[in-house]
Amino acid sequence: MRVDEADVVSINARIYCKQCAAKAPVRTRAGTSGHQVPTRGPTGGTRVGQSGSHARRTPSTGSELPAAKLARSGTGAAHVPRPSTQSGSRQNRADPTDGGGGSNKTLIVILSLAGVLLAGAAVFMMSRPATKPGGSTGTPMNFDKAIVQTPPNIEPAKIPGTDGAPKNTIITPPTVPEIKTDPKSPVPAGTVDVMAGVREESARRALDQLIADQKAGTISSVLLRRRYDQFLSGSYKTTAVANEARERMNTLPPLTLRAAQTPPAPTVPGLEMKICEGYEPNQINGVPISQYKIQQKKAVPNINAPNVDKIQELAGRRDMIILVFDGYVEIPKDGSYVFYTISDDASLVFIDDELLLINDGDHGMEPVSESTDLKAGKHRYRVVYRQGGGGCGLIEEWSGPDLGRQVIPASAFSHVP
Repeated sequence: MRVDEADVVSINARIYCKQCAAKAPVRTRAGTSGHQVPTRGPTGGTRVGQSGSHARRTPSTGSELPAAKLARSGTGAAHVPRPSTQSGSRQNRADPTDGGGGSNKTLIVILSLAGVLLAGAAVFMMSRPATKPGGSTGTPMNFDKAIVQTPPNIEPAKIPGTDGAPKNTIITPPTVPEIKTDPKSPVPAGTVDVMAGVREESARRALDQLIADQKAGTISSVLLRRRYDQFLSGSYKTTAVANEARERMNTLPPLTLRAAQTPPAPTVPGLEMKICEGYEPNQINGVPISQYKIQQKKAVPNINAPNVDKIQELAGRRDMIILVFDGYVEIPKDGSYVFYTISDDASLVFIDDELLLINDGDHGMEPVSESTDLKAGKHRYRVVYRQGGGGCGLIEEWSGPDLGRQVIPASAFSHVP
């Protein structure tokens, strides 16, 4: 049967004819009162509106549709939702008074109550008094006086100082004896005397060894005077032995400055370096220079090759080589000078053809130093260096009057070409 669209209405998302609409179950919208009357929808249908001046008339009869005919039992007002006019894009909205709204309110109430309970539990726990070290909320345990307690049927352990005291006996810890100290020193009395005696014995042995070396003539006069200076400026200067060392030093003959030398021919800046084949023994001290097979000669400004790359740049290779540096070093003023050699592996330093520094053997970059008294002017200078394998390097330094320790500059070197 064909039904005109104007003769149907939609109630709760269901389609009814106007005759059946009065029998359809409807719900009353919360918060409204009085009768609601159907009004025309966008497609000619009707919905229930409020009675009175806002009531709309149906297109078919032109008269109001009484809400009593749409109400189920005559209580409340009927509501007929407007039918949807869009397919798939907009659906009828659910009535907010439907059953789902009540469930949401119940859930919110339950969650609120749970939050209140949790907050109350947290406040209760925080308000409880803290437990004392004694294991309860009462007075803290006094550790100065402990009660010895033992479980039943177990013999109490023997505690030193208790003499088998019974259970629950209060024991006072023994008093630590006071250590008497010198008010002028934080060290206990008697300790200073022991340390002073040890230092005196050590100073005596050091001075006896120095006297023996002086009598044997195994060290030069320059080194002998330097060792006396070290003895009197170190920790032995306050000992009774220091007076004897000072008297012996005053009896030493005055040092004679090593005289400068005149080169046999005009000189040019820098040092002459001879590159030789490597010598198998790792000890080069005592090996005559004539035994080295010279492969190449070249001039270098100074000796400052602290690593493998610098040795490679200096000699063209870095393994199994002997380098001999010859020339003169210019001493700026009279006085005592300290020469340093830092090498990996072996190195020897000669001043005026006298061996001054010995840094022999295979090792890493190790320094050796020694002092000598020189007059101002040119002095013969030679360095012999041996590199076996692995890491390598060679640095020559000095210090002297008004001259801090530094690499010997190129301006101090010269050689006869």
